[in-house]
Amino acid sequence: MGLSLGKDTASSPWPDLPPELTAQILARLLSHTDRLSFGAVCCGWRLAARQHRSLLPSSMPWINIGSGAYKDLAGNGKARRFAVPEGYRACPTFGSWVLYEHERSSRCFLGDPFSPSTPAIEVPCRHYLSPITGHGSVSMRFYEGDIFLTWPLKKMVVCSPHLVVATSLCNGPLKIACFRPSNETAIQPATLLWSEGDYSHGHQCHDWDFFYTDIAFHHGKVFALSLTENLFAFDLAIEEMSLSQTRSCIEHAIKEGPAAAAGAALDYHNHHLVTSSDEQKLLMVRWRIPLRENRTKFHHRMMDLQVFEADLQKGRWSEVKDLGGQALFVGQTGSRALAVGGLSDQMFQANRVFLLGDDWARFHPNRPWCKCSDCQKLGYKAPSYCVYNMVSGEVSVVSLGTGHCSIESPDMSWFFPSG
Repeated sequence: MGLSLGKDTASSPWPDLPPELTAQILARLLSHTDRLSFGAVCCGWRLAARQHRSLLPSSMPWINIGSGAYKDLAGNGKARRFAVPEGYRACPTFGSWVLYEHERSSRCFLGDPFSPSTPAIEVPCRHYLSPITGHGSVSMRFYEGDIFLTWPLKKMVVCSPHLVVATSLCNGPLKIACFRPSNETAIQPATLLWSEGDYSHGHQCHDWDFFYTDIAFHHGKVFALSLTENLFAFDLAIEEMSLSQTRSCIEHAIKEGPAAAAGAALDYHNHHLVTSSDEQKLLMVRWRIPLRENRTKFHHRMMDLQVFEADLQKGRWSEVKDLGGQALFVGQTGSRALAVGGLSDQMFQANRVFLLGDDWARFHPNRPWCKCSDCQKLGYKAPSYCVYNMVSGEVSVVSLGTGHCSIESPDMSWFFPSG
């Protein structure tokens, strides 16, 4: 749907459509880009879009393909660009937040492009763009003793305007890092630093329990998932608490059995934490692509994927076979569950798990990337994703580019429009 329909003239029939019909049109638009275009047609449609916003099904996410560009999952495949303030460039995305880098000072800010009234949050990060590969990475600034250090950042979660939590790569010195934005406008960038959270837990744990694969904010707490599928709850959300006080507010919420502690969960599995669409449940997605019998290539059409719900009262994981009208979009920098029950689109149905193409093609670092056609399609050639059907166990491979794509090996991350 394009803006060419939006000539607000007396001869145009579009503004005269009955309100119930405009509501039906809106409900069929799964692309957030199309919904924005809908509101740009005329004043009447803009009012209808505002009135029906809370009743609409979830719009499908975008795939951030780097260099400030994205592709709308439910759009026409055309690459578009994020709205960027003058003097800034758009970098990676974390959930509904875009990391903006000031071109001259290199200062980094988290901003919501669809909520102009939401203040941007300056974070102690630096964005680096490789001149060789074109890939970008984000590092976090912190002190260890009296030494100033930086370390690659894996994921940021904005818990509130006063608390941002991050995790570094699993072998990094910071497992859980906390940053409390200041209201002071004259604060110096050099004083912005991450604080190291306590990850020793005060419990007797296996060493692998200190390596976190994902974090999520759920019911006022930050949950961290370890490589051994242990789950820890950090009570960091109380703004008045100092870091020394929060170190005692850690709960070992789920303890896995001896098999997981011995390393069974490390068999090339990928893990993601995601809150259910009704915000009542905390889910874990565990997946891997098994090797073929000769163990030289991966069997891409035989994905091993399971979803579990955290039973926090009983301290255990319970396997989920039916997502109940939800689809899960999981990735390294952000994941989300969307209510899709009743949608007419055959692709965006319930009981589907969507994974990004570069996550699909990223395997154990000691193994070379697979050279099969699926990996070439998903990991190298164009922005892409795959869909796992939890009912049939089948995997669909979707490429958002046709033929040769000018953006090769893009850094991909999900972006979930907040409007």
